[in-house]
Amino acid sequence: MTQHATNERRVSSRVVVALDLHLTRAVGNAVTARTLDLSVGGARVLSNRPLRVDEELQFRLDLPAAGRHLDGTARVLRQHRHDTYALRFEHTPPAVLRDLGAFVAANGAAPVG
Repeated sequence: MTQHATNERRVSSRVVVALDLHLTRAVGNAVTARTLDLSVGGARVLSNRPLRVDEELQFRLDLPAAGRHLDGTARVLRQHRHDTYALRFEHTPPAVLRDLGAFVAANGAAPVG
């Protein structure tokens, strides 16, 4: 784990929500995870398939209420339990960040420090 990842602190408001998050690897099978909480900066997810710390994945986040999905890149920051991981969204287009921020705000986000 990198020094940056170990000192990582959440600074975005988060919302507790269970959504499908489809993760695609550069090599290997795709993984469908489920969000436990979500922010503009990342998510805590539950995955029945292992992820590697520092692994970079392409993601598609389904927003069923809006009838759409958001695409971007995520990096695995840390593993909390055998099936729970912290992801940071990276290289995410501004329109996706805007839509994600609107979703988080509309669903009762609370600040987490």
